Amino acid sequence: MTVKSNGKQRILKASLHDHVVDALREMIVTGELKTGERLIEKELSEILGVSRTPIREAIKTLTLDGLVDSPVHRGARVKPLEPQEVKELFDVIAVIEALAAENTAKQISDSDLKKLETKHSRMKRHYDAGERDAYFLLNSDIHETIVELSGSEVINITHKRLMLRASRGRYLAILDQVRWQEAMNEHDLLMEALRSRNPKAAFSVWRVHLERTGDAVLRGLENAANSAA
Repeated sequence: MTVKSNGKQRILKASLHDHVVDALREMIVTGELKTGERLIEKELSEILGVSRTPIREAIKTLTLDGLVDSPVHRGARVKPLEPQEVKELFDVIAVIEALAAENTAKQISDSDLKKLETKHSRMKRHYDAGERDAYFLLNSDIHETIVELSGSEVINITHKRLMLRASRGRYLAILDQVRWQEAMNEHDLLMEALRSRNPKAAFSVWRVHLERTGDAVLRGLENAANSAA
């Protein structure tokens, strides 16, 4: 096989692009970049220590993902989370993740269950310590792991696309202390369903979990709007 001399450069550029996209997405999800805030290339390039070109390309990607608005000649801004979009997203995600949990309960191996137990225990420690950011990262990992263990390529692909738009909404949900405790309890119930290999219980628990998360996000948006008024 003949490898072109610029092949390594292409890989490096692709890696840099992914890194910048991930960094900006995290800043949006956690609220470091707030709804409606302008994305100023010069400032972001200084924060991330890269040139303006990868910032510009990352903004294009995040626009396609639905996280950024980029009207022509008006500058890119963090796209607002619209209540109707949130409701539609979580209605669909609830069903998809419930199906994933059902499939996983049917076929999870002892070794995969043990790995999931370890992640669950670590997440619970972050919850007990009140460490929201660390909890959120591990929580997201657990949700993604359950989707992957479902063994369904369609569920995996569809879920990834939807979560690009819904991730920052999920972070809003754990800002509500009551909902955060409720969510932790629901994770405990899911683990019980997986241990007992109970697909019906796994589906039911996980659908309710995601529907309640969607409701909490909507409340968070309403509270934010009232505070800004």
